[in-house]
Amino acid sequence: MGKKLRLLPVLLGAVLIALFGGCRTSAPPPAAAPPDPGRECAERLVRALTTDDYRPVPPLLAPTAAETLTPENFAALTAQLRKLGELRSVEFVTRLELPVFRAYVWKLRFETERPGQSPRVHEKLLHLIVGNPDARCQVFGLSLQ
Repeated sequence: MGKKLRLLPVLLGAVLIALFGGCRTSAPPPAAAPPDPGRECAERLVRALTTDDYRPVPPLLAPTAAETLTPENFAALTAQLRKLGELRSVEFVTRLELPVFRAYVWKLRFETERPGQSPRVHEKLLHLIVGNPDARCQVFGLSLQ
């Protein structure tokens, strides 16, 4: 009887392994993020700024922003960015939910080569304020810090 009681846990363990050994639980695959038209709109403006191309900008702007970000002001802004050095990276940082708008933030990293020294690094945050009135994504404002 003593040997039978000692074998009972071993037999019970073998039965449990046989029953559940092949069972696996897996978490469902992560759901794909829904498209974000505001971010797509903001990304087009960031691409225009970093490639110094004004052509795609006017359709992205709300009327009030279009009055401010004229071709001349756009050229002055991109010239200011070029003075910071060569653009090395553009990194999306975050999206902020505001009552009516969304703010999208990117980090721009510039480097200036210096002979015999490590490059001088400049980083700027680019904030874009995007809204979706009348079901059309529009950029209402931008700032560079």
